[in-house]
Amino acid sequence: MKILFVSAYYDPDLHGGAEIALRNLADGLAARGHEVAIICTAADGSLREETRGNVRVWRCGIPNRYWPADNLARSPWSRALWHLRDSYNPRGGRIVADVIRAFRPEVVCTEILAGLSIAAWDAAHTFGVPVVHVLNDLYLLAPSHAAYERRWQRPFARLFRMRHRERSAQLAAVVALSAGVLARHHDAGLFDGVRTEVVPTALCIAEPVPAQPSAPGGPLRIGFLGRLTASKGIELLLAAFASMPALNAELFVGGDGVRTYVDRLHRRYADARIHFLGRVPLAALYCQVDVSVVPSLQFDTLPNVVIESSAHHVPVIGARVGGIPDLIREGENGFVMDLKTRADMRRALTFMVDHRHELAAMRATARGAIRPLLDRESQLARYEALFAEVIASIPVATATGA
Repeated sequence: MKILFVSAYYDPDLHGGAEIALRNLADGLAARGHEVAIICTAADGSLREETRGNVRVWRCGIPNRYWPADNLARSPWSRALWHLRDSYNPRGGRIVADVIRAFRPEVVCTEILAGLSIAAWDAAHTFGVPVVHVLNDLYLLAPSHAAYERRWQRPFARLFRMRHRERSAQLAAVVALSAGVLARHHDAGLFDGVRTEVVPTALCIAEPVPAQPSAPGGPLRIGFLGRLTASKGIELLLAAFASMPALNAELFVGGDGVRTYVDRLHRRYADARIHFLGRVPLAALYCQVDVSVVPSLQFDTLPNVVIESSAHHVPVIGARVGGIPDLIREGENGFVMDLKTRADMRRALTFMVDHRHELAAMRATARGAIRPLLDRESQLARYEALFAEVIASIPVATATGA
């Protein structure tokens, strides 16, 4: 099969877990003998092609006001104009059309559409190529998670998503990472009559080298890994931790974000017990922590960090939000807690220190609790079968492959 993925970012521009999952999926399908290509955005430049491994990659300067991956702060007005253009971006559609014309795919799989917009769907339909969309987030419901979560912003969010419900009915199939995210889209009237499947992310993580446990009686080592944004709960975590000077613990923070915001976190939470590591490899963080915390404040579809932490035998304290509870088997790879307020976070931190021996015992069971999510071959087979069925369902007269 010839498969074209459409994504805002691609390796080495790994903006988040979705891009890592896409890289694994693309590499895996290419290794199984399929021709795989990616169209993604870049900070600037005209459309150009490169090869990464066995995958062909087309990059093009983003057809919008700025490239979000540059981690620069923008004014609310500038962000609003960006999202207005992104509600339907004809230039994004033309870029996707150019790649379809060059690659001639049999199926197009759209992942993160921000920057190219649902005009990518129309580009594929113009050439008679079926489209499978992967629900990594709530992009089809609102320009941002904040706009979806905040009740006063929802009317504005609907204005930015007026075309999406109608266009979604033209998709050949939809893949959701969790049943919860699929239900939210169905409740909003999307994917009328469209085939849907739930296929969780599967990560290829080798058995890690056993980490050294913390010293008896020494501080509990707590880890956070993710994008440093308020929605991920990082500031709530830092504020609660800093307000507990007597807590026998250290906090290791891995990840980056908008530079001005990250610099402010460094200044505000300068504490000898808090270690800002920046972007750090998974193993480099998990080999030095006893427990990790995923304190997301807004809907998080299926955060890779829970899978990654568990795969490294590090139990997780996760917020009762989005798909996080779906990934945690209580008492085996962690616990789910309410982490909405500073008081909630203080209770969670105290719980971790008080139950450190119980958490240490979970090192033996954490990886087993998420073992199905480490079976990449099974995930690849499901995508392979879905793509084949979608291609076969297209009438021969219209399946021109561009």
